[in-house]
Amino acid sequence: MEFKKLSDFDAAVINALELDGEVSLKAVAEDLGKSVSTVRASLARLEENKLMRFYPFVNVFRLGYSIFIFYFNPVKAHEESLIATLQASDRIAWLARYDSDEFRYCASFVCTSPFEYQRALEELGRDHGASFYSSATQIQTALTMFKSKYLSPSRSSPGYVTVAAQGGVVPFDDIDRTILSGLLSNTYSSIRELARQLELPHSTVNERVSSLKAHGVIERFVYLPEVSVWGIDVYAVNLKRCTLHPDLRKELFDFCEREPRITVLLECFGAWDFEVNIESSSREEVDAIVASLLQRFGKLLTVAGILRRVEQMKVVCYPFCAPGKQK
Repeated sequence: MEFKKLSDFDAAVINALELDGEVSLKAVAEDLGKSVSTVRASLARLEENKLMRFYPFVNVFRLGYSIFIFYFNPVKAHEESLIATLQASDRIAWLARYDSDEFRYCASFVCTSPFEYQRALEELGRDHGASFYSSATQIQTALTMFKSKYLSPSRSSPGYVTVAAQGGVVPFDDIDRTILSGLLSNTYSSIRELARQLELPHSTVNERVSSLKAHGVIERFVYLPEVSVWGIDVYAVNLKRCTLHPDLRKELFDFCEREPRITVLLECFGAWDFEVNIESSSREEVDAIVASLLQRFGKLLTVAGILRRVEQMKVVCYPFCAPGKQK
C-alpha cells in the first residue's frame, strides 16, 4: 500500500482543527502565521485526499442508548456475510478489523438495553448460524478523544473531548433524527445547504442543530484524522484493574493526556476496564509507551491484550437512519 505524505503545515492544520471543527479559518491562519487562503487550500487538500473528515461528535448516551462493544472471532465460513450484515446494520456505530490472535474484529452496538443487545446477537445467530468461535463484550461508560499531539509537537497544546453515560435523556423526534442523519452524511457546505437537501426550513435546521449542541447530543464538531492513510497504525491496549484505587481513573486520564501518541481512552466494564489507543508506525514505540504506563501503574493495572487495527470498516457515531432513508 502506498501511503500519502503529510506535510508539516498540513499536520499543523489538522492539529488546529481536530477537536474544534468550527473554529474560524481566520483564527487558524493567524495562529499559524499564514493567509486564510493557504489554510483553506490545506483543508481542501486534506479532505480531498481523505486524510481527515468533518464529523459531528454525537453523544448517544444523551439519547437513552448504551454502547456494547463486541470483540469476536468469526467462523471462516460465515465471515464475509456476517461482516456485510454488521456494516449494513442500523445498530452498529463502529466496526474494525484487527491483526491479532486474540480477536480479529470489534463492533460497537448502540442499543437501549442489555436485553436489546442480547436479541441483536441472537438475530445474527439466526441469520448466520454458529458465527463466532470466541467473543467478549464490554459495556462502554465513557470515551475521551485526545488531540493527536504527535502530529505537530511544537504547536500542540493539550485538548480533549469526552462523552460519558451520565446526565438525563434529551427529547428527540423524527426531525432531529433527520437532521442528525443529514449532518453525518457530510454532503453539505453550510447549514443552509443542509436545510435545502433535507427540504426543511433553514430556521428549523439552524434552531435544531443549536439545540442538539446545547443539550450535549452533539458534543462538538470535529475533524477525524484518517491516520492509516499516511502509514500510522492504531493499537488498542486493553487494561484490567488490579484494585479499586479511588484515583486510578483520574491518574490514568492524566497520563493519557500527557502522552503524545495516546489519542483515545475508553472506560468500560467487562473482561477489562480501560482501552487506550496508541497511534504509531513503530511497534517498538508502542511497547515503550506500554512499559512506561505499567511502570507508573504496575500495581494498579495489568495488560489484558494489545490489538493492532488493520482496518476501520465503519464509523458513524449515530447509526440510526432517518425515516425513509434506510441504508
